[in-house]
This record gives sequence, C-alpha cells and structure tokens, in this order.
Amino acid sequence: MKVLTCEWVNGEKLSESNAADLLPLITTALNCYLVQLLETGFLHADPHPGNLLRTPDGHLCVLDFGLMTEVPSFAGILHNNGH
Repeated sequence: MKVLTCEWVNGEKLSESNAADLLPLITTALNCYLVQLLETGFLHADPHPGNLLRTPDGHLCVLDFGLMTEVPSFAGILHNNGH
C-alpha cells in the first residue's frame, strides 16, 4: 500500500530570495543531501531551485519527494565509515 500526503507550505524559492539568512539555509541543504547520500543511501533526486523553499520563519523546506533514489554502499565503504 502507498500513501500520498500533501500539505501546502508557504515560502519563497531559495533562488528568488534576498533574505540575509540564505547562506546558512544553503549550508543546511548541502548537509541534508550529504547525509542522505553518504549515511542513509536514500536521497531526494530532484533538488532543483523550485524544490527548495525558505519558509516565512526562516527554515528550509525541501519539496517534492516524488523522485527518490537509492545509492549503493560502494561495498560498505560509505555506510560503515571505512571500518
């Protein structure tokens, strides 16, 4: 069974924002994707500017998880920290 849940999120595209806190939000987005890629091996595969919002309260919102991908663990190198 699959369940689709939708919720409207107010915000502005990071690519169109002039807010002073963009650099920390971009850093957060980068960290999120690195964790997805290197730790979980399951990541959002459509990170274009329209899918990254700055919410009115200054948080990062990643939208549209319709395209996800699984990344192999490269023979266990990434998922076990090289031990």
